[in-house]
Amino acid sequence: MSDSKRAACLNCRKSKVKCKRAEGASKCQRCESSHLECIVPNIQMGRKKGSRNKRKGLDNYIVKIEQALKKSSKGDLQDDSAFTELQQLLNRVRDRDRRTSSLASGPSQSRGEETEVDEDDDSPSIIHDEDALDDAENPLELLVRASRLRQGKAQSANVRPPSPGSVNFDRDGYGSYADIQRFFMPIRASIDGNGRGDDDESDPIHLGLVTEEEAEMLLAFFYNHTAYIRWGLDPHLYTLQFTRRRSSFLLTSLLAAAALFMPGSGALSKRLTNHRKTLAHRVIHKRLRSVEIVLAFITVPWIHPGTHHAEYDTALYLSMALTIGLDLGLNKIIRPSLGYNADIIRRTPRANTLDANYALAIDGFEGIDIGTDFARRLLRRRERVWLALFAYERGFSLAQGRSPIVPIDPIVLNCDEWHDVDIADYSDGPLVATVALRRDLHGLVDTVRSRCDSYRMIDVGSNVAEEIEAIMERFYENYLAKWTSKIGTGSPKVLAPMSEIMVVHTRLSTYTSVINHPTAPKEVKHLFRKSALSSALHLMRVAVNCESQLNAIANNTTIMISFAGAVALKLSTVSPGGQVAPSVRSLIEQTADVLIRIGTTPKHRNGSPVIYGKYLKMILSQVPTANDPPQITNAFEPAPSIGPTMMPINETAVIPAFDQSQVPDPNLWNESLQHSVLDANEFGDVFQANQAFDPAFASFSPQDANGIIGFDFMNLDGFGSIM
Repeated sequence: MSDSKRAACLNCRKSKVKCKRAEGASKCQRCESSHLECIVPNIQMGRKKGSRNKRKGLDNYIVKIEQALKKSSKGDLQDDSAFTELQQLLNRVRDRDRRTSSLASGPSQSRGEETEVDEDDDSPSIIHDEDALDDAENPLELLVRASRLRQGKAQSANVRPPSPGSVNFDRDGYGSYADIQRFFMPIRASIDGNGRGDDDESDPIHLGLVTEEEAEMLLAFFYNHTAYIRWGLDPHLYTLQFTRRRSSFLLTSLLAAAALFMPGSGALSKRLTNHRKTLAHRVIHKRLRSVEIVLAFITVPWIHPGTHHAEYDTALYLSMALTIGLDLGLNKIIRPSLGYNADIIRRTPRANTLDANYALAIDGFEGIDIGTDFARRLLRRRERVWLALFAYERGFSLAQGRSPIVPIDPIVLNCDEWHDVDIADYSDGPLVATVALRRDLHGLVDTVRSRCDSYRMIDVGSNVAEEIEAIMERFYENYLAKWTSKIGTGSPKVLAPMSEIMVVHTRLSTYTSVINHPTAPKEVKHLFRKSALSSALHLMRVAVNCESQLNAIANNTTIMISFAGAVALKLSTVSPGGQVAPSVRSLIEQTADVLIRIGTTPKHRNGSPVIYGKYLKMILSQVPTANDPPQITNAFEPAPSIGPTMMPINETAVIPAFDQSQVPDPNLWNESLQHSVLDANEFGDVFQANQAFDPAFASFSPQDANGIIGFDFMNLDGFGSIM
């Protein structure tokens, strides 16, 4: 190659000087004088002279494919050269260099180490060979991908998907080519905020329901006082301006929730709550969908239950949130991701991941650099919303006795380190801890039931009970040890009251979900009864002692605290007259009072804790006290036998820590004992009054009673006689 045709070396290119070299010399004059290595690239740098095509990478290949297809469709080609070129281009796409992503290398890396990953980056475990077929798991998405390939990125970015019912079809049942093409366009979010550019009649500030200053104050109040109950929001992202632009429904939900707990905001709370209901029906009717709409549907944990426990809009809201979330791909790990390292992404099926640029395009943020802080928060909010939806729906199903509907996808299976990133919110840790507990609970219950199913007559029931007890204790000990060190506060580290209540009521639900398992031996059922009572008492103690920190308690937690009172009442009422242990009665009364006070603070709240607190008091009033005459035992039920070592509860006094000479006479039981008397080590004496275990005695469960809310399993009509 002559000197005029030879490309400049890299050193001269860097210095932007002319590269001069003698004929046949291996180094140019500058590299020779500087004793540098003279490297001449073998590839053409920049675009070809005379070419106007500035595209590169995948965009360039797509344009060439389109040009080849156009020539083929017009019949301009007389041979198969177009198809040969097409096949070569496709092979080049498959075989191009793989670029690695340092952005997805770990959750705790710094921003300076981040690099962009290509949309089709193929890791070793998911390399696309000749037999691979992208989106084979999702037939409809495969059709949409074909639409994107045919249209090209530039064109598809400007074509919006049609609104429901907007595609026109002719008499033959087929629409025009443009209508059909729009039908298969990729999904895009349809926001309901005033960022749409028109005069928004749903914006609460525009309608005069609240001023902008009041909205700022309410939003700050929400983040400072109630956000610890409802996860999913990033305060750095969801400012008043951003939230108002994206979703009037979400903005109204946040403002209504804040006004519900702000003293002196009764009228404002009522206006915003009514407007929120209107917007919820509007969103459902118009089939609007966005990440913010999903957030709005799950930011209603304090919704009033209505006139009957079955008239509960939360179930409808959760089903809508799940549908919209799946449509928008919120259940997929963003590729690259901050919270999931490269190894997790390599092991995750491609159908469960979503390219970062495509995710931003779905949400209406096309063209934003994924390396910016704003884009990183936008992408992370998608994963956060799905994790929050999973935690809330699992808790709702637990309290309602329903089967959960949110699936356990890879985004949930691998989320244990998701909160450990530089832009994490303070609530991300408790959120991930809750998701991990809800996720692993299903496996624990299955393990216990499987062990009961494998019980044989030759097995020793007490050994099986000890084995199951060890399994459960190990599960919760490992959980508490792991997450207390990660999200605990203080010295020594302890869980926050809401997190502790969540763990305890989950433990209670674990025992009640297996207490009636048909294959469990009676020793195992006896263990479940004792453990259920221990968890119920513990849960009520935490609620009473932490009342000041539970002012914004959610409805699901209210149900579980009330359930704890009902369980303790049933399992501790073992005396022949159907009387309840005084310490248990005192604790239940205190718990009911706490619920009533929480539900009436502030005065305009009138929350669901009031209903459950009063209901607990009503149940307790129907339980005979120590001064009431003993009730007649049902003729169809044998009286409980008391052996030589089985003393009545009034003789053991439920207080083994005290000297027996100091045990009061049963007639003195009108003197209430403090709830702290019956601790986790003393409650076992309750069961010594009837160790001849009657399986029918424990035949209650949320599922058998069609949900915990009604407490139908209490059988109030014959409450005294069945105990």
